[in-house]
Amino acid sequence: MTFNIGGKLYRQIYLGFLGIALFCLIVAFFLAKVFGDRPMKPPPPLAAGLSLLVEPMLALPDAELSETLAELSHKLRSDLTVYGADGKKKAWSDKQRGPETVFANEFGWIRTNGDMGVASPLRNGNTVIAWRPERPEPPWIGRFGVWMALFLILVAIGCFPLARRLTRRLERLQQAVDTWGEGDLSVRATPQGHDEVAQLSVSFNRAADRIERLVGAQRLLLAKTSHEFRTPLSRIRMALQLLEDRANDPTLTRHFQSISQDTEEIDNMVGDILLISRLESKVEELPTEYVDLFSIAQDEGAHFGVPVFGRECKIRGQSRLLRRLIRNLLDNAVHYGEGKDVRLSVEKSGGMVKLKVTDRGPGIVPEEREIVFEPFFRGTQQTGQTRGTGLGLTVVRDIARFHGGRVEVTANGDQGAAFVVTFPCVDNEPPSDRPD
Repeated sequence: MTFNIGGKLYRQIYLGFLGIALFCLIVAFFLAKVFGDRPMKPPPPLAAGLSLLVEPMLALPDAELSETLAELSHKLRSDLTVYGADGKKKAWSDKQRGPETVFANEFGWIRTNGDMGVASPLRNGNTVIAWRPERPEPPWIGRFGVWMALFLILVAIGCFPLARRLTRRLERLQQAVDTWGEGDLSVRATPQGHDEVAQLSVSFNRAADRIERLVGAQRLLLAKTSHEFRTPLSRIRMALQLLEDRANDPTLTRHFQSISQDTEEIDNMVGDILLISRLESKVEELPTEYVDLFSIAQDEGAHFGVPVFGRECKIRGQSRLLRRLIRNLLDNAVHYGEGKDVRLSVEKSGGMVKLKVTDRGPGIVPEEREIVFEPFFRGTQQTGQTRGTGLGLTVVRDIARFHGGRVEVTANGDQGAAFVVTFPCVDNEPPSDRPD
């Protein structure tokens, strides 16, 4: 069984401090009540002096004895009670205090019914008790409550900065880990102090450095390898073109054309790999500008013969990459959607620009909608087709991320698929610096 005392860690630590302080106060109170008011042996002069004052009065009648005790009580500022040899109350001062029966054979403190006094044995077995003066004291709960409240306030003021300082560093580390997990491998935590939290930040930075180096080396190797592939591919394409021009046999011509198509597909794959590497590595700052996404969509839609709906929507981006994104989505819809009622639309919604490509083809099964953007994934469950490089939708995802957007795929009603790319909208384009 667990108890949730706060959503944030600093609240849990803070409330834990306060709970411990409150528990200590309660325990201290009960210990004080049990052990804090124990009887003490009075100083001998006090007990002896009291007996010397009262013993001469014992010969007086009880009524006169009470009057004499009252006079002495006023001088001592303490109520007095005399008990006889049988232990019963015999005489008292102005205020009757103490129980009806008391036996005390020696000097010392005596406590009865919550009252406390000094007992002094007299001759013939009598006893006189000087009760502790009654002082108007506030109730214990009020006095103790004031001190408890003051103590808790001090603890609260002192513990909050301590708890907040500890958890603030954890929050900063969490932010660094979240940012790093989203793909920014350059982010690092700032170690503060020399405790376990600081050591955790150092360990995270060390692991992040190593992973960044490994990923960077992998991307660099992939980019260089892909770039080197293009030179022999170009030579192969040229050689095939020369052979095809000289070939008179139709069979050889068909073979040459098939090989040329395969070579072009490999070249396209290499281009996609290079583009993905550039977008993910972020080592190259690509220039951006304010562009009309609807205008770009119209151009690409006309190329594929696809109707385009919407209106002008400005975003900040790279027009060449945006064209590539739309082209890949339309190419995917035409081939995997079997070209059935492919539509392209651009609209503004809630401060965002949504670009949507829909078709009425077989669609994408729900199990594949999360992984359809992974490299080299080819959905074959619905269509059985394996055309393409398997990188087209990965390029779409990375281009969308480069522009601060995202892409998702859903069902297009009862049939087909709908790819939706969302971009931040630009309401007002800054004025141009160019002269008229």
